[in-house]
Amino acid sequence: PPVFRFELYHGKAKLNFIKVKKEGCLEYLKQKLTFSCVAIDPIGIKRAGSLFTYGCKAVSAKSVILGWWVEVLFETVLPVPAGLSNFYTEMIKCQITVTFDWEGEREDKFRVKFVYFTMKDMNEKPLLDRHGAAVILNAIQNGGRRGRTTLTQIF
Repeated sequence: PPVFRFELYHGKAKLNFIKVKKEGCLEYLKQKLTFSCVAIDPIGIKRAGSLFTYGCKAVSAKSVILGWWVEVLFETVLPVPAGLSNFYTEMIKCQITVTFDWEGEREDKFRVKFVYFTMKDMNEKPLLDRHGAAVILNAIQNGGRRGRTTLTQIF
């Protein structure tokens, strides 16, 4: 069965670039970059819910592929809906990995390349796609999300 994973690739879409110097960029991104994610249910209840606490800070930032790309990781946890409690732990870890690169060598051409959204329970068991959708729908309906500090409190 398919595992819940969402990938965003913008292809040839028009991009807005930001100015980030290559020297010290990892620490800068880890301290200054925040993430927000809103899920919308357009069919059922026609509501929206934020999956990450406002201004969620990065958990880590690292250089990949010989320093050409930068990956920044954001995490939050969401509660498992009642119907899935027999399959997964009580909380689900949601991870967003945002991959950036520079267009050419210019430091004013820093852009988002990919966004990956994955879900696993606290034992690292990946969620099936329909179960991931149920967790998101539950978050929209009940507003249950916690910041990254909750991860350390759970263990």
